[in-house]
Amino acid sequence: MANKLVIRQTTPTRARWMLGIAAVLALLALWGLFESGRKAGGFDRFEAARQRAGLRAEIAVLQDQNETLERELAIARTADKIDQEAYGQVSEELGDLESQIAELNKELTFYRGIMAPDDGSRGLQIQAVQLFANGGENEFQLKLVLVQAGPQDRRVKGSVKVALLSGSDGESESRRLDLQEVAEDSADLLYSFRYFQILERDLTLPDDFRPVEIEVNLKPSSKGDAIVAAFPWRLAGS
Repeated sequence: MANKLVIRQTTPTRARWMLGIAAVLALLALWGLFESGRKAGGFDRFEAARQRAGLRAEIAVLQDQNETLERELAIARTADKIDQEAYGQVSEELGDLESQIAELNKELTFYRGIMAPDDGSRGLQIQAVQLFANGGENEFQLKLVLVQAGPQDRRVKGSVKVALLSGSDGESESRRLDLQEVAEDSADLLYSFRYFQILERDLTLPDDFRPVEIEVNLKPSSKGDAIVAAFPWRLAGS
């Protein structure tokens, strides 16, 4: 019996489906081969994802530690600044206390000198004559410290005469100026005290006057001899 030729007709839609399925299968096969190759080369996608997650966690921990260290550093810097300020304040207060102690010791020495002089002298004395710059070139402050040495039971009263003397320099002769001629307050200097008294006057000297000596004359109002003494013209601290 002769073979019969059978011709079947395939619809286009079915052909497209067949091609699509074949393409998907080919892609899956290629992806499988790609993953197999990467795995064979030492790369595991899931392991890499796990490592990335671990690195993110480590980064987060390190960031937290860094923030903690920054806070601790800021606190340490603040504490150090506070310590430095406190140290500076303590040093300043210590300096003030030392200055006060030195001033008190100076006052104590002064009072001891009044009550019990080293030379054993008694009675009215000129303890010190001090000069201070007072602003202008020829402006000064004169300070006289008068004491009555030793234990005393009565007040002393009297007046003080002060004169300034200049020296001869070959071109001009020596001169003498009374305190009233150069003092801003021309009133007489008077004293009245039991243990000590400080007298002050502001002076303005002529431009052509160069003092070299200060003469002080104490004149008690009661019985007693006048006390006259001369002191060099010297600014305090010089």
